[in-house]
Amino acid sequence: MALSRELDPGASPLAFFGAELRRQRVAAGLSQDELGRVIMFSGALVGRIEMAERMPSRDFADRCDEALNAGGFFGRFRELVKREAFPSWFGPFVEYEEKASKIHSWDQRFVPGLLQTEDYARAVVLAGRPREAREVLDRDVAARMERQAILARRSPPLLWCVIDEAVLRRPVGGAETMREQLKRLVEAAESQSIVLQVLPFSVTDHPGADGPLTILEFDSGPPVAYAEGWRSGRLAESAAEVADAVIVFDLIRAAALSRGGSLDLVHAMEDWP
Repeated sequence: MALSRELDPGASPLAFFGAELRRQRVAAGLSQDELGRVIMFSGALVGRIEMAERMPSRDFADRCDEALNAGGFFGRFRELVKREAFPSWFGPFVEYEEKASKIHSWDQRFVPGLLQTEDYARAVVLAGRPREAREVLDRDVAARMERQAILARRSPPLLWCVIDEAVLRRPVGGAETMREQLKRLVEAAESQSIVLQVLPFSVTDHPGADGPLTILEFDSGPPVAYAEGWRSGRLAESAAEVADAVIVFDLIRAAALSRGGSLDLVHAMEDWP
């Protein structure tokens, strides 16, 4: 993959991580493809991380440390990259999300971040922050893509998503981006560990109008709820608040189409005009 853009290592911790990875890879006499084969990731991914276009996973960082004899640098520095990649109000949620065994998500605006394609995520981020620097947008999209790694685990969390029908009909990023996003939703809906439901336009009154809601459950420890607004988010950890959030989600889920009916609707939209 040809990359013409020069990376400024001082632009962000993610950019510094990428620049240092490139420096140590070149010093070891390895191409991107060669390093990729050693660490069992694609050379294209190595290139994108070097250009600060993707967040390094924990596994990626650890394998780079071993392959490049970096003494744990990449693993340690990744923690700083991760903290910097998310706003202060969202970081605690991501920590919980990584540990959750069940994730229940409602959104009436966009496809949930865990199911977004990269082009769709970039369009969402750019629409909300049109004046943001390219490096910051790249960092935030990369961070969103890295969150999806939890779905690729050997034992992934159960992800139960309910989205409004408007999400399927709004062409975020344009027709081609939306077609690819709908294909991704079809793939997700056919997974054993993902349940996708659509709340149809025919449902006129429901408690989800207040905004996005996520409930996280854990194998050990009480559940938490998370509500999001404009550049803000709030974690609810008290038993009473979480119980109220569960009722709201259950009412939304009960009003939505069945799993099969939801998949049929997504299929019907797949060839987006």
